[in-house]
Amino acid sequence: MADGAPAKAIDFDTTGETDVATTFTAPRFILFDGEVVPYGAARVHVLSPALKYGVAVFEGFCGYWHDGQLLTFRMRDHLRRLRASLDMAGLDYERDVYGLEEDVHHLIRANEYEQNIHMRLQIFLAADDGTPEDSGPTITSISAVPVKPYFERPILNLGISSW
Repeated sequence: MADGAPAKAIDFDTTGETDVATTFTAPRFILFDGEVVPYGAARVHVLSPALKYGVAVFEGFCGYWHDGQLLTFRMRDHLRRLRASLDMAGLDYERDVYGLEEDVHHLIRANEYEQNIHMRLQIFLAADDGTPEDSGPTITSISAVPVKPYFERPILNLGISSW
């Protein structure tokens, strides 16, 4: 996978029956520390404060393939929430919402998706052996993971209840 080869589906279902919840397709590329890198090259040290103490923030949202284009669901709202989380956590981070949006678009183009995806943005402390009190430096990881539709029918009949 390190060479940017097409992603392969990995079945985590030990019963032999696969469905949407048990199949993971690794993305070809991840945006890691400002660079688009092959999936296998995005690494975090085991002594990182992100792993030792959970010093990180994250946000996720979906993109839907429709009529030849990928539509993201309320991306700016999600990125604003991520930016607010960074401020609340006291983590140093230079990029604003618009810079993050550019990064997301860059990664989507690199992966050449023509299907539904789930975006995962994580920002965490980068030190190999930092403390929970550290505020930087930080690393950004953005992944776009292909997902299958949750429903077999393309259109659902839904209603709003008055109660």
